[in-house]
Amino acid sequence: KSLLQIQINSPQIYIPQHEMAQEGLSLKLGDVAIKSWFEEVFPIENQSVDSEWWRLLSLQLTGFMGGVNLACSSFDSLSSASNPINLEILLRKPMVKGRTVFVKGKMSCFVMVLKYTDYALLQAIFRENVGRRVNT
Repeated sequence: KSLLQIQINSPQIYIPQHEMAQEGLSLKLGDVAIKSWFEEVFPIENQSVDSEWWRLLSLQLTGFMGGVNLACSSFDSLSSASNPINLEILLRKPMVKGRTVFVKGKMSCFVMVLKYTDYALLQAIFRENVGRRVNT
């Protein structure tokens, strides 16, 4: 049996439009909790059958916020998120190959408003940074 548990308080990520730009996308991940462990599962219909081991992975983001930063302004001036977002994902994977993987998630309600300039900047970030080919 094994257990991995990671707790990170309020990490912040900045993704620039490209390597020379000051404008970009700011993400405040809130509190991040990642947990991975094994669980023994017994079949419900036939208790005489051997149990199976499943790997579980849990991800929780509490207080996630994102927004567009112009000219490297501070993280305190995020323009897009109206309220923090909470997200929970639980992945259950059987150790037997070929079996179904189960994913269960929950996200809080939120409203996101983008100005056209924010939308254009997000497109540029995905085109010039995230989606750019890596030189090898």
